[in-house]
Amino acid sequence: MAFTEVYLGLKTGTIDARQSLPTLKSAKLYEVTRQIVLTSHLWTCCSSRSPSRLGTPLPAQDKAEVKKAAARAGKFNDENRVREEKS
Repeated sequence: MAFTEVYLGLKTGTIDARQSLPTLKSAKLYEVTRQIVLTSHLWTCCSSRSPSRLGTPLPAQDKAEVKKAAARAGKFNDENRVREEKS
């Protein structure tokens, strides 16, 4: 089902579930959702890609910095998903 139809689908009973607590909150799907099951099994995946065809590959030191930043971003994302689910 297209996301633009989820609210009405929940309201009319065409669908009975929607995952992702942040989406439930931001799209106000809680207004038409009868129950929530917290399974803690869905996590957002963060990835980064740098195609080498765009130019010269990054120097080793820059690659290391990008990897560190990506790890920090992933940790930040995970911590926020847990915090949002608890609230």
